[in-house]
Amino acid sequence: MAFDVVSITPHKTFERGGTLRFQPGGRFQGTNVYVLALVATAFGDGRALLPARIDGGPGWIRADRFDIAAKTDAAIEDVATLYRQLPAMLRPVLEDRFHLKTHWETRALQVFVLTRGRKDGSLGPRLRRSNCTPRPETIRTDAAPSEPAEGRPLCDVTFGAGTIDGSGLSMLSLAGALSTGLDRVVLDRTGLDGTYDVSLQWAPDFSQRNSEANDPSLSTALREQLGLRLESTTAPIDVLVIDHIERPTPD
Repeated sequence: MAFDVVSITPHKTFERGGTLRFQPGGRFQGTNVYVLALVATAFGDGRALLPARIDGGPGWIRADRFDIAAKTDAAIEDVATLYRQLPAMLRPVLEDRFHLKTHWETRALQVFVLTRGRKDGSLGPRLRRSNCTPRPETIRTDAAPSEPAEGRPLCDVTFGAGTIDGSGLSMLSLAGALSTGLDRVVLDRTGLDGTYDVSLQWAPDFSQRNSEANDPSLSTALREQLGLRLESTTAPIDVLVIDHIERPTPD
């Protein structure tokens, strides 16, 4: 599978958040997307690479945002299949339009390990087994159809400064969300399978300087709200090194 038509233009307005989404008929739309996010998606294995696992490249790949419109004529009706194929479809686009060249290295990095935080292994009051229907808007290999099962709502999750709130979140996904905020790889060692409803609230580093902030630190919130904890250690991690990249060629 490949994209047959691709348009890449600078995003002209400023707002938070971006999306990568397939539309009916094999159309793909990326809106307000950093190039770093495209690289992370293209080289992820089932989910996007964490920023901490990408090294090199000029500063603009982490600052400039672009809109992408693409289309494939492949006769694929299952949208989950399209999301699973997205990394392989994006890599040629990055190589052709951005002249991207990369290689992999294994490095010893400082990481956090996410483990259970209570001696009896019990979970916190804001971490419960989920029963929602996964959405397909993901490149995870276990993506499911978007139609909710009978009596089960679609999973949904939101991330913000000091908040992770949603349903249908695996521990691997929770570790990934924490990694993004901490700018360090977080490895899941909880031993918890399946998906969970999560409601985590803490004081981000920048807000801890505000004496009126009542939220706990992340470590305290993980322990009290979810029954989990983070331990610092060193581990060998595969890192994608960007050797060369250029601003996209015009349409």
